Amino acid sequence: LKQCMLYTSVVHAFAGFSMLLLVYYGNNITCLYIVVVLEVLTGSAMSTCFLAFLYSLCKSGSPTTQYALLWAMHEVVGIAIRSFSGMYSDFVSWGVFFSTIPFLFIPGIIVLNMLIKKEAKV
Repeated sequence: LKQCMLYTSVVHAFAGFSMLLLVYYGNNITCLYIVVVLEVLTGSAMSTCFLAFLYSLCKSGSPTTQYALLWAMHEVVGIAIRSFSGMYSDFVSWGVFFSTIPFLFIPGIIVLNMLIKKEAKV
């Protein structure tokens, strides 16, 4: 499961660079279709792995409550980051914005690698 999360995170981070196509090609409907398909497919795969991971963390006492709390923590962090993304995009150009956002995956990828290596040693 952690390997799946790692692979989908890396692929989704690289798919994030596809947004740069929209910056450079402008009003091109074919380019828009390609970017949206890439983002939705890789984002859905990543979300599916993350949901399975959250379910694996829930124990048998009250799994729905545990899952709801874990998902709420995930959403709070996401909302906090998204609330500043508008200000960041106003501060820098769209090209810089879309080229730096995929690098936000690096800490998560590093943590996943550490978890996978720790699990392999055990």
